[in-house]
This record gives sequence, structure tokens and C-alpha cells, in this order.
Amino acid sequence: MRALARAGRQAMARAAFADAHRHFERALTYRPVQDEGVRAGLLAERGRAARALGKLPEALADLQEALDVFERLHAVAATSGLVLDISRLLDLLGRHQESAKVAQRALGALGEAPSQMRGQLLALTARWSAFEGDFTAANLALDQAAACAAKLDDPGVAGHILHARSWTASARFDCTEAAEAGLAAVRLLGEAGEEWEASQAGVLAQTVLIHAGRFAQAEGLTAGLMHFARRVGHHAVDLWVLRNTATVARMPHLFSNTSKPIRRWGHRGRTTRSH
Repeated sequence: MRALARAGRQAMARAAFADAHRHFERALTYRPVQDEGVRAGLLAERGRAARALGKLPEALADLQEALDVFERLHAVAATSGLVLDISRLLDLLGRHQESAKVAQRALGALGEAPSQMRGQLLALTARWSAFEGDFTAANLALDQAAACAAKLDDPGVAGHILHARSWTASARFDCTEAAEAGLAAVRLLGEAGEEWEASQAGVLAQTVLIHAGRFAQAEGLTAGLMHFARRVGHHAVDLWVLRNTATVARMPHLFSNTSKPIRRWGHRGRTTRSH
């Protein structure tokens, strides 16, 4: 069983998600049911492999089952990590309110003590509050997350907060702030090895750069974002980047087409005024 689990982790590290899922599936058949903690860990790993394969309902079922076990065992660290995974997965499934509730429940269990997970969950809470248009709640969560990060000196947590600031700014249609915060988030999250979150922050930054007319800068993000997304199996980001790239490629054509009627209208205007 240990060899299969190890093989599964190695497969995940090299983005061989189908192999990883198969190894974890086999490992679960070797583990006696009474060893709940190890079984829950394997369920969580199989769930992450399923998520990377795009099998989102199956992934959610595995992660929730693992969470139930870890909560029963009072394994706070394992529980917190799974909550973050489940919140992200619910977000991918479009179940934003459920995602926020899961994060809030975990924050209550963690308490007020500064921790990496508390900072990340507060940042996630800020994002969903901004998504709902509650900027007061979003700013409060961001302030709490920043206070937590200041005590930890953790670049990964700082990256999560910048991602949340980018999200909040984009909800206010402030493309400049959203882009700058997002680009800074990508750098910090990439350095911290948080490729899933880095890909999400990056594709948001790329999108707002396009909205701001900064097409060359947006196009320059494509290769790095595709690398992040495919390394962790984030198919939604992969597709979003492809859409953004296609949009940027069409920009010169769109502008050349729209400029012609404007020039003709301007010419007619000058002709009319000359008479």
C-alpha cells in the first residue's frame, strides 16, 4: 500500500494524473477500513487526482468523505487543508455560496491564532464577499488576512491576499489595481509553489489587462499560465487562457475594421462643414 501511495504522489508531481488516480485507487483496496486516518489521506489524494482529471463530482465526493473522517478524528491541520480544496472545487462547480460557507466553518474551527491556513481562508472569504458585491465584508476580511500575514511573514499567504485584492478590484471595475495586484500575486504564489492559486490569479490578471487595453502584456502571460494550469490539471484556467489568447489575437483585426467607418464618418463631417 505504501509503495502504491508513493507511486501516486510521484505521478502527481510529474502531472501524470491518470496514473496517480489509478495508484491511489489500488492503494485504497489495500488499507484496512479501521485505519481511518490513512484511508482518509488516500481518499483526499485520490480526490485531488480526480480533480486534475476534470472529474469534479467524483473529486468532491472523495474530498468530503475525507473531511468527515478528519473532523471526527479532530485532525485540525488535515481538516483545514481539505476545506481549502473543497472550497476551490465548489467554486469551479459554480457553487459559490457553499464555498463561502465551508470557508467560514473552517475559520470558526481554527480560531483567532495566526496561521497560514487562516490567512488563506480569510483571503478566500474576501473574494466571495466581493463576488456578492459586499465590499465592506471583503475589505474587513482583507484587513484581517493582512494582519495575519504580517505576523507570519509568509509569501504564499501574501500571494493569496493579493489575489483577493485583485478579485475585489476587478469587481469594482478597477482594471489597473486588479492587474497590478494579480501580477504580484502570481509572482509570490509561483515562488511559494502554489501553482493552482497562481494560475487562477494569473488568468484574472490577464483578463483585466485585456479589458485595460494592455494586450502585449496580457499575451506575455500566456506561456507561464498554461504551464501552471497544466502542471496541476486546472482545466478551467487552461480554457480561459486559450480564450484570452484568441481575444488578443483578434484585437488588431477588430480595430482595423472599426476604424474605417469612423474615418468615413469623419470625412463626411468635414465635407458637410465645408459647405
